[in-house]
Order: sequence, then structure tokens, then C-alpha cells
Amino acid sequence: MTLGELLARAALRRPEAEAVVDGQRRLTYAELDKGATAVAAGLRRLGVGRGDRVLLALRNRLEHVVAYWGLQKLGGVAVPVNVRLAAGELRYLLDDSGARVALCEASTVAAVREAAAGTSARLVFVGDPAPADSIAFADLLAAGDELTEPGGEPRGENDLSLILYTSGTTGRPKGVPRTHKNHYAGALAHVIQCGYTWGERTLGVMPLYHTMGIHSLTSMAAVNGCFVCQPDWSGEDALALINLASTYSSAGDKTKGKEFARKAVEAAAGEPAALRRYIEEQAKRLEDEKKEQK
Repeated sequence: MTLGELLARAALRRPEAEAVVDGQRRLTYAELDKGATAVAAGLRRLGVGRGDRVLLALRNRLEHVVAYWGLQKLGGVAVPVNVRLAAGELRYLLDDSGARVALCEASTVAAVREAAAGTSARLVFVGDPAPADSIAFADLLAAGDELTEPGGEPRGENDLSLILYTSGTTGRPKGVPRTHKNHYAGALAHVIQCGYTWGERTLGVMPLYHTMGIHSLTSMAAVNGCFVCQPDWSGEDALALINLASTYSSAGDKTKGKEFARKAVEAAAGEPAALRRYIEEQAKRLEDEKKEQK
């Protein structure tokens, strides 16, 4: 199975289930599937085809999620990169990956623009207004919701889905290619490892340029769960998002989610050890509840 098919099946099973939360913005699976198809069509109009690389210099945000799934539908290859990289580092990744398009936001546009200077890479900007030398992400969405041109969708699960780059601490970063089969298997393994059930909600803390960030996202599609975006790490923000989005790993119970956030804040106000003990207690309680359900 390809990842594009994974999303399409999730939208078919439970179209009204919440798929993505980004602050006050929310998408159902039907909306996510439609948006991903529209982005795929927009990228196709920019000349991106099967196997072409697209660099994603974006934080964990709704547009990053939509762009990722759009590439899976198109048959393109996502190349998510660390948003803290300097222009010279980004230039190496652009050249090494051969990315034809680069998506950026306000926090990364300066470095991406400098990195792309003198190359044929097209810039797509997430935000408003878009700089004059870029294409607005909103324009990709406006391209339509049909992939009418042939050859866009991946031919099989052995096609490349993603290239993740290592940190390069001992030399140049190395691109690690992943197939659709790799990531479909990774999504299912993540579901099993975490004991997910239908309708889970997960806080997207790990960045989407990291393996665990991607598994957190794709595993939600496997169980029609919800991916809650956290752009930057902060313990206080994480607890606020848990409260706002009811991110709770036992079928998304809103009352339990808010109670968890309230008690976690109280525990954290005391000392770090108190918060750790509280989380460990909740994890044990959840495990006991799941055993009882079996």
C-alpha cells in the first residue's frame, strides 16, 4: 500500500473524523484528503512529478501536514529539513537532493532564498503575504482537487516516499531514502508499539524532519486519529495544547484530557520529579485500563 492510499482509505472510512489540529485550525479527514489532492495538483503544475524531490523547510503546522500528504498522492518525494539550518547548509541539501521546489515560512524564507539563489528551485511560501520571488501556498490549494494528468500517482509501495537527512555531526548530512512500504510498515509498528486504538490523538512534538515525527503523523492516518501540531517545544505550550485539543491517548476523551492537563500543570508547579511521577502514574493507569478492556 502507498501512503496516498493510506490517507484515501482513512478519508473513506471516517470522513468527518478530526485529522489535524493547529491552534484554532482543524481539518477533518475529508478536508485533509481534498487539500492534499489540491496541493498535489498545484505541485504538478509547477513541474513536480513522480520521484521529484520537494524540500520542506517548515515547522509542525497544518500546511506541512497537507504538503506531506499531497506529495504522497502525487508520487513526489518529501525532503523535510531542520528549520534551524543556515543558508549554506540548506544549499548543500538542495543540491544533494536535487529538489525542484522548496516550501518555506517566515522563519525560514531568508535562509531558503539565499540557499536557492542561482538554482532552478522554485520557492513556495506559507503565509501572507508571499514575497514577490515566491509562489503562495494558497495558490497551490487553489489549483483544484483533481489529479487529471497521467503519471502523477506512485506506481507502487517500493517507490520513494521520503528522504530524511542525518544531522551531519561527523561530516556532511546523509540523505536516507524511505519507500512507501517502509513508512506504511513504520506507521503500523508505531500503532502497535504505542497501543493505539481508533480515534487516538497525538501531540506532534517531534519535528516532521525526524523519523518519530513522521511516524507520529502516519500512524494517526492508520487509525483515523488526530495529529496535533506543536511548532516549537515548550512544556507550558504542550500542556496548553493538551488542554485545548484534548490530546489524550485513550480514544480522545475530552474530559480526561482536560483533567490530565490541569493536574500536570499543578504537578509541574511543584518540582520536575512530581511531574514525572504523575505521568508515570497515568501511564500505568492507562495500561491497566487497556488490560481490563481485553
